[in-house]
Amino acid sequence: MATTFHKVKDNWYALLDGAINNSVTSIVIDGAGAGGEPTVPFYCDIDSEAIRVSAVATNTPTAGKSTLTVTRAQLGTSAASHSDNAAVQQNAYAQQLTEIHTAVNGIENGTTTLAEVNVTGDVVAGGDLIGDNVSVGADDAAVARHIVNCGPAGVGAVEFQDAGVKRLALSYDAAGELLTITRYNSSGASPTGVFSFSSDTGAIVATGDTRFNGSALASGAFRIGASTPVISSGVAAYTSAYAAVDTEAAAATDDLDTMTGASVGAILVLRTLSDSRDVTVKHSTATNGFRLAGGADFAMTTTRHMLMCIHNGTAWLELSRSTNS
Repeated sequence: MATTFHKVKDNWYALLDGAINNSVTSIVIDGAGAGGEPTVPFYCDIDSEAIRVSAVATNTPTAGKSTLTVTRAQLGTSAASHSDNAAVQQNAYAQQLTEIHTAVNGIENGTTTLAEVNVTGDVVAGGDLIGDNVSVGADDAAVARHIVNCGPAGVGAVEFQDAGVKRLALSYDAAGELLTITRYNSSGASPTGVFSFSSDTGAIVATGDTRFNGSALASGAFRIGASTPVISSGVAAYTSAYAAVDTEAAAATDDLDTMTGASVGAILVLRTLSDSRDVTVKHSTATNGFRLAGGADFAMTTTRHMLMCIHNGTAWLELSRSTNS
């Protein structure tokens, strides 16, 4: 919650326009200070009574006068009646220093929530840097790269933006066991890839393309993702490197002519989903078709028959086939 500071203005001074009793909460002032009051809220004195001003209506009730909405008897003083032309002025108040001290202490001990902090230099944190909206600007303000939305576990993420467009997000679950990296498209509206790390199981899961410019070394087991695409009018969708393809409408036999959705370099290990449903992969020169060895179709009549291909950007090229018993 933001601290409400009571404002001050150098050498501000006005006169009471008309006598008042000890209970009115709307007073009129005139003189040089009318119309030039400090920004509300502010404290001021009439004789020995301190009042708090929460609203100012300038040129009211007439030009050259101001009407103040006030709370009486502030800062340990007592409400009193005041005569016409009594001095209305600001002094130094301990309450204003207390407000500053409280705000600074709140920042130091972490009990104050800051709406926004702009830092042009380096930020060195000896402990955690936590916030619902932490933005870090680049040296080039025109580029405006940011890290935003640093939230608690299971709620927010560390979100990387470029010129206000979301590019990458890091998030983790409430247990702090699953870290997820999400990549977004050029408009920042849709995820184009997800990469997850589990500290509990050690699993790494990637959705979308994962590219390595150098060597990729696995000290443990390495597995490729599996899917069960269904043929529709001779076409199946490529969603993972290991696919157990099913016939259309669970037919006893079906032909697979093309598999769409892959990009250059994609690997495919293909088999039929069930021993009771045979799939024949057809040799084809069509886009996303299967260019098979010797131009020969491959009938997968058991789940042990395997076809391995690589996509060259236009079609699937056979690498090997096996008819395991």
